[in-house]
Amino acid sequence: MKRCATYTAEESRAFYERWGRDFLSYDPETGVFTCTTNPPAEAFSAEWRRRAWITRFSGKPSGRRSHGYFDLSILDRKMYAHRYAIYLQIGRWPDVVDHLNGDGFDNRLCNIREANRSLNMRNRRMCPRNTSGKVGVFFDKGAGRWVASVGVDGREIRQGGFKTFTDAARARDAEAAKHGFGPNHGAISI
Repeated sequence: MKRCATYTAEESRAFYERWGRDFLSYDPETGVFTCTTNPPAEAFSAEWRRRAWITRFSGKPSGRRSHGYFDLSILDRKMYAHRYAIYLQIGRWPDVVDHLNGDGFDNRLCNIREANRSLNMRNRRMCPRNTSGKVGVFFDKGAGRWVASVGVDGREIRQGGFKTFTDAARARDAEAAKHGFGPNHGAISI
């Protein structure tokens, strides 16, 4: 049984820094990575392996859908496409990449940005377990009122209790806008 070699994230990043541009081309308008037609011979252990790679992959789109994102793979080294796209633009590896429209398969440069965890969470879709239908709004049975809240930088900001769901939702939206939450925050998950 043949086993593929496993590489650490650090080893994969180093490989993509050294060889990525020789194996892949990125179109920032479409977000598509395409395998190049002439990868360098020194990246292969033998010329027949290089020719086999060219026959199999040359000129074809690269990547496969995996866990909600596109996965790139060059000679068994894996990398998320959005992370490599940002690396190509800014010249360093991002900690977090945010897909502005919430679609992890849309790697157009206009749809991805480097972010921190807090900024990325402000663009997050609604959790499927949400029962009120609105992020940050819940019914407090003890008080008999709707409560609106926003989580910002690890702390919860409550807007108080409201008689109606609509009033609580409006208060939550106003507070979220003050703190820079994206338009997709709380959108229904697809």
